[in-house]
Amino acid sequence: MRVFLTIVLLGVTAAAFELHFSRHYERTIEPDTLVASVSFQVDRHQEAGVLSALGKIDGSLKRLAEGVKIEGGNYSVAPRFHYDNGKRYQDGVQGSVSYRLESRNAKRLTRLLARLSEQKPEGTRMQINSIAWRNPERTKQAAIERLRIRAIEDTERYVRKMSRELKRVCKLKKIDFSHAPVGGYPVVAMRATKTAEAPIPHKDRTKIVLNADVKVWCR
Repeated sequence: MRVFLTIVLLGVTAAAFELHFSRHYERTIEPDTLVASVSFQVDRHQEAGVLSALGKIDGSLKRLAEGVKIEGGNYSVAPRFHYDNGKRYQDGVQGSVSYRLESRNAKRLTRLLARLSEQKPEGTRMQINSIAWRNPERTKQAAIERLRIRAIEDTERYVRKMSRELKRVCKLKKIDFSHAPVGGYPVVAMRATKTAEAPIPHKDRTKIVLNADVKVWCR
């Protein structure tokens, strides 16, 4: 953690004065949740065949997804057409379904992706649209709260030190906090194959900066 201090003297009288100073705290956090976006495409001659395949995909996912959170499952089914001599002909039905998967256990998630690829119904295409690490909001807020506590404790110690060294009574008047936005993470896209082992993306640390604007009154 890094701390920076800037002091500005706002007003002085023979009896009292006010200080305004800023402290800057930095903390790096490491992403702890792996998130994947995956979709499946199915082509069949009949709508019933498409719905059956989509149902098998959903069933396999729920059966295999131990320790993995599943979101989504929205699907669509539509006629498939081809054109011949300017005329349109229906030659089947196509369907698709997409999911958002997340887990704090990266190996479980990548194993799940590999097994889904191996066990998907024949004639089904599986697409891993993205897989990336992210920091849940609770992790970001916990880091910011720790920085706030550190800032308050440091400021209180500093005010007590000022009182001793200046031989005055100094009191903390106000602290305003602001923090810099947290950056995102690169996305790794890939197409799954039957024998693929989904790689785990590298973790990139992210820096959170908390600014503490402090007002102290001394007399």
